[in-house]
Amino acid sequence: MERLTERDEYGNADIIALSDMMPKLYAKLSYSETNALTDALNRLAAYEDTGLEPEEVEALKKGTCAGCSVPVLGTDRIRELAQAEAALEGLL
Repeated sequence: MERLTERDEYGNADIIALSDMMPKLYAKLSYSETNALTDALNRLAAYEDTGLEPEEVEALKKGTCAGCSVPVLGTDRIRELAQAEAALEGLL
């Protein structure tokens, strides 16, 4: 999939097709609107950084990944393991 975002000099994501217009766009937004847009674009960029297609993300969430060389854990199992680890740390 072709990237929609690129990182600026501060590490924040901007829309590639609108890179020349981003400063003007941000100038018209309120502080909270700027933060909301920046957060949304950074989340999209983080997804793009994975290099995964939407179908691959769904497969990973379900714990199935055709062509993966190692077993993949679903999000529920990862959550269970994280909770168990936190409980063990509380005992130590």
